[in-house]
Amino acid sequence: MLFRSLMQSHASVEESLDKARSELGGAQEEITRVQIIKEDLQPQLDELAEILQSLKESLEQCRENMDHLEKTRNTCMLRRKEQEIACSMSTERLVSRFGKDFPDKPHDFNPEQAREKVEVLEKRIEKMGQINFASIDAYENVQARWDDLHRQYEDIVQAGTRLKEVISNIERQSTKAFMATFEKVKVNFQEIFAAIFGGGKADIVLVDEEGAEPGVEIFASPPFKRLRSMTLLSEGEKTLCALSFVFALFKVRPSPFCILDEVDAPLDDANVIRFNRLIRTFAKESQFIIVTHNRYTMEMADIIYGVTFDVPGISKVVSLILQDMEEQDSSKL
Repeated sequence: MLFRSLMQSHASVEESLDKARSELGGAQEEITRVQIIKEDLQPQLDELAEILQSLKESLEQCRENMDHLEKTRNTCMLRRKEQEIACSMSTERLVSRFGKDFPDKPHDFNPEQAREKVEVLEKRIEKMGQINFASIDAYENVQARWDDLHRQYEDIVQAGTRLKEVISNIERQSTKAFMATFEKVKVNFQEIFAAIFGGGKADIVLVDEEGAEPGVEIFASPPFKRLRSMTLLSEGEKTLCALSFVFALFKVRPSPFCILDEVDAPLDDANVIRFNRLIRTFAKESQFIIVTHNRYTMEMADIIYGVTFDVPGISKVVSLILQDMEEQDSSKL
């Protein structure tokens, strides 16, 4: 603003100087003319001399003003150059420190507002205390670790999604295989139950009620009895139902060996005979090892192993092959 005012003043002074110069030229002509008519126009000559002197004084004053304005102009240009150099150096420091370019000064830039903002920011920086320049490296390390952990998290999420799909597929296949096996066991159980009891009805039902533990419930109805839960049967009937269920499973998934430990203990003689018939049926494909004290079961066996104590404290195993004895008896007959 000062520079513009000075320039306007300089223009005004130049205009005045030009005007004065023009007047000076006219005055000189007038002096020449006046010298011719000097004697006649002496009063006017004196007046013009005074005017000339005044113009000279004005000219001198204008020259002084011009010198002062020139000095002021040079000072302003020097200050402007210093500010440009300081701004350039500050910009270079900021770019080297923060690593980015800054835009040019906007048209509506207000220096006073910028200074106030700088003062506010400086006060905030002072309140923050000492600057930890190592925090940038720490931030980069933490950022790299976070990126690594985030990639691991995404891998885990993808793996979890794939595992859920695999689990869902396995559950579907398991459910399908279980239901197929369950239907086979159910049919086998009904057949074996009817064979052991000589009739009657039985069923296996899946229990999957809300709030209850899922499982399997057996309903059995021996001949001349109503269908009811297995828990309401007698001990012998429970044993026969359990054996029917076990052999129903065994029929679906047969095994080369089967070990039974005193399963015929709760049975009466008639049911033991039925149980032995069932064993004979399955013994065609599998070998049964039975721990028993029942004479009917021992008579049904092919080989008997017994433990005796001929000497106190010393056990002795005795074996007897009944199948060979039966063949010898039949040959004698």
